[in-house]
Amino acid sequence: MNSRDFERGVRLAGLPVPDSDIKLIGSDPVYYSPFHLGEGAAIAHALIGSKIDQMWREQGHKAQQITVDVRHAAASLNSYRWLEIKNKSGIASKRGLLVGACVVDRGYTGEIFVNLHNVTHRNQTIHSGDKIAQGVFVKITTDINLVESENIYDAQTSRGEGALGSTGTK
Repeated sequence: MNSRDFERGVRLAGLPVPDSDIKLIGSDPVYYSPFHLGEGAAIAHALIGSKIDQMWREQGHKAQQITVDVRHAAASLNSYRWLEIKNKSGIASKRGLLVGACVVDRGYTGEIFVNLHNVTHRNQTIHSGDKIAQGVFVKITTDINLVESENIYDAQTSRGEGALGSTGTK
């Protein structure tokens, strides 16, 4: 995708062409269609990066080059969910077996490994077919609002700077 295609896509969206240094690489091998879905996703990623670059420059910093790979942008269209492996409440509370970090990206086709920790002092045996964890599909949302602010911590909250149990135990 070249800069002329990028500018054309931005204008089609009714937006001004940003003045950031934007480099688009690759082509859309995944979603071939007359609608140029990968290119559209790359334009959206580049515009977000450009807005961040603009805010960065307004703070007196050096301009950044924004590079977007059209192939990765196209793949992001398909990445709207992931599988997260979670504790089963009974296994966690009764046996002390807890699941650690365990996220399975969409598109992964290999064997799923469960990061299981025994937090007790006793040896435990897990038999084939035992239910030790559960999978939850999590939807990724991309409808975010970018808010410009000199200080992202302007608002006071009831929690304030408290951490690690500061809200109480009951």
